[in-house]
Amino acid sequence: MKISKLILATLLTAVVMVSCENKKEKKEQVKEKMDEVEASVEEGMDEIEESFSDLGDYTFEKKSEVTKSINKGIDKLDAEIDKLEKNVSDSYNDASESVKKERQELLASLKNKRTKLKASMEKLKNSSEDTWDDVKKGFEKAYDDVENAFDKLADELNS
Repeated sequence: MKISKLILATLLTAVVMVSCENKKEKKEQVKEKMDEVEASVEEGMDEIEESFSDLGDYTFEKKSEVTKSINKGIDKLDAEIDKLEKNVSDSYNDASESVKKERQELLASLKNKRTKLKASMEKLKNSSEDTWDDVKKGFEKAYDDVENAFDKLADELNS
């Protein structure tokens, strides 16, 4: 009987160890995916930033050129946010309810700020020569808000 209990205890220990190892591997896989998505989102953000890094120097006459370039960056950002959303949901397996809620709120904030960035882009595209400078400033602020929201979510997912 003692041998049976010893064998059972050994088997249970092995199952727990394998389970813990699987959770560790899953967590590492999620972190790797997050690192990839983070790098890709940062690349998209960099493209947008490059598009308007000299926005202050662009005159109203170059509006079409600037908005086309920024739209390409925003499209890439959208694709990366979709990937990020999938990875956020993949990371839920081992997360507590409070962590899940926090991540959902951060993701919702990122999406909200991204929507505002798109609206700001439309304002930029439709701006007049008289409103160009003010609209550029609004776009830059919207971009900064998206970047900050992404950084907060990335920090949370990597913690």
